[in-house]
Amino acid sequence: MGVITWALCIIFLDALLSSAQWAGLLLLKCSSCGGLAGVWAFGLVKWVFLHVLISALADRKHRALPHRFAALLCFIAPVFETGRVLTESPSEQYRGPSLDPIMLLLGAASSSLACLIWEKWLSRDGQMKKENLDTKRLLMRVLTYFKPDTVHLITAFGFLIMGVICDTYIPLYQGNVIDILSGQQLQSGFDYAVGHLVLIYSGSALFSGMRGGIFMVALARLNKRLKHLLFHNLLKQEVHFFELNNPGRLSSRLHSDVDRMGRTVALNANAAVRSTAKTFLMLRVMLGLSWELTLLTCIEMPLLAIIQSKYISLSK
Repeated sequence: MGVITWALCIIFLDALLSSAQWAGLLLLKCSSCGGLAGVWAFGLVKWVFLHVLISALADRKHRALPHRFAALLCFIAPVFETGRVLTESPSEQYRGPSLDPIMLLLGAASSSLACLIWEKWLSRDGQMKKENLDTKRLLMRVLTYFKPDTVHLITAFGFLIMGVICDTYIPLYQGNVIDILSGQQLQSGFDYAVGHLVLIYSGSALFSGMRGGIFMVALARLNKRLKHLLFHNLLKQEVHFFELNNPGRLSSRLHSDVDRMGRTVALNANAAVRSTAKTFLMLRVMLGLSWELTLLTCIEMPLLAIIQSKYISLSK
């Protein structure tokens, strides 16, 4: 059986089991039978059933994709119901899963889209090329030369995270100031909101400056150490080596390549930590404001990233 056939069979079986669940709830006249725990238990039962069925009928080489799709399809409804419970007020009683066929179509469509995006553009099937392994090995070797600067790096990353925290809350406090100026809130809180905004801006500038200064110190120490090691290795070479290689070119490479390598490692590490920390903080702030808009953004951003990546590859 092909991948599309398996996907259609899984969607059909999921719809059949969900219809059986709804029929049972209607016969028992219990719309919230088992509550949220019952929804998760039924999702787990569906996943076990589909997992065993796929393992029994599918070829060993082609089981991974149907297994992932079945798990996503079975647990998307419990996740949705959990979101409903968390967003409702504590006084409201949970009414059970939504008995709407449209929800089945939305679950199947969103699961298929997510699985397609993952398998088509994001997954590498666990296979890494030899070049990637060599690059990783060289990167780990370069990082070992940063060991004498561990204290500097920890301090720099600490200032980096504090600067990211300040940068994350700047739009929130800017929105508060704009709301006050537009007359949507009491004017008495204007000084308080502006004071917070100035404090956040000052903290961001201070922490960013401290992070940049300490990173530059650590980078200068690394470059000095690497140039010293390379120069001593050059002095150990035979005379024939310098007859084959121009000493002026070696000196130029010693100066430029070491600086370029140090900047590349520092910038990549800086960007990776900054992006990771800012992503989690922004998600926390966005979930606190509106989980619906946060979910819409999380669905939209991967699609925009894929479109941009395809556009860049085609424009080269």
